[in-house]
Amino acid sequence: MDIQKRLQYCSDKLQPQFRYRWMATFVLVCFYALRVYLYGYCILTFFLGMSISTLVMFLLSSRIDPDLVVSSDAPSILPTKASDELRPFVPCLPEFEFWCIVNKILCVALCLTFIPILNLPGIWYVHKGT
Repeated sequence: MDIQKRLQYCSDKLQPQFRYRWMATFVLVCFYALRVYLYGYCILTFFLGMSISTLVMFLLSSRIDPDLVVSSDAPSILPTKASDELRPFVPCLPEFEFWCIVNKILCVALCLTFIPILNLPGIWYVHKGT
């Protein structure tokens, strides 16, 4: 069995295990937070937060943008009659892909905390806004 099939098999087994996946991610976040608390890495944590917040934006935004659907031939996003079928919300980034990417980012950030040259100090007055 090649690597791609093994990864797909593991992915298929992990996908319905919502609670266990996010518990493992929580443990990873706690371990990262402990490393940051003990050793610093403020700038690395800032970039980690920015990338995760970008992913959250994609998770919460719709795949179909109603502002771009202006053609009269295209079906309406919102129901116009009582008999119209309800169209479910389809996110740009599905939850499982969001989880996979967040874990990859956390693992990379955690590995980067073991490189001392990346422990750049955060300048508090720049972050404060004065």
